[in-house]
Amino acid sequence: FQKINRKDLIFILPALLVALNNFPLSAWMKSQAYITESKLSTVFFFLDALSTGFLEELIFRYIILNAILLRLQNTKRNVILSLVLSSVIFSLMHALNIFTGMGVLDVLLQMGYAFLIGMMFGAVYLLTGNIIYSMALHAIYNMTGLFFVTLGVMYNRYDLFTITSTIITSIIAFILYMYWFTSKPLKPNTIN
Repeated sequence: FQKINRKDLIFILPALLVALNNFPLSAWMKSQAYITESKLSTVFFFLDALSTGFLEELIFRYIILNAILLRLQNTKRNVILSLVLSSVIFSLMHALNIFTGMGVLDVLLQMGYAFLIGMMFGAVYLLTGNIIYSMALHAIYNMTGLFFVTLGVMYNRYDLFTITSTIITSIIAFILYMYWFTSKPLKPNTIN
C-alpha cells in the first residue's frame, strides 16, 4: 500500500467515470428508482459494498495478478497477459452467482462485465502501482450499481440515456487505457 500520488489521478479518472456512470441516474431523475429500506440497511449496504470492493481487489489484483506477474518474465506483453488472466479468473468467480438464484443469462452478462471491469481496475493498479485506487474504484462501482437494486425499487434502468452514456464512457476509458499501456511504463507492484 503506497501513499496517494496526485500524478496518478489522470489514470484514475476514466475508471471513476465508468464507476459513477453505473448509478442509474436517468431512472432516479424520472422517479423510477427509490429507496424502501431503512437507514440501518443503508449503512450495512455501504459497508458491504466497501468491504467487497476492497477484498476482491486484494485477492484478484494484489494477490492473483502479482502472482501471475511473478511467474512470467517482466515484459509489457506478459504484464498485459497477466492482466487478462487475472481478469478471466475474476470473471469465472462470478459464475458462482448461478447458485444464488440468478438466471444463466444474467450470470453470463455479469461475467462479461466482471472481466471488463477487472481489466480496467487492473490497468489502474498497473499504471499507478497503488492497489488502494482499485479498491476504492471497485467499492464505488458496487455502490453505484447496486444502490437501488439492494435498497429499493428501480424500473427502466437500461434506457437510451443509460446505454448511450455507458457505451461512451467505456469507449473513452478503453481508448485512454490502451494509449497509456502502449506509451507509458507500467508500475507492477509485486509481492516479495
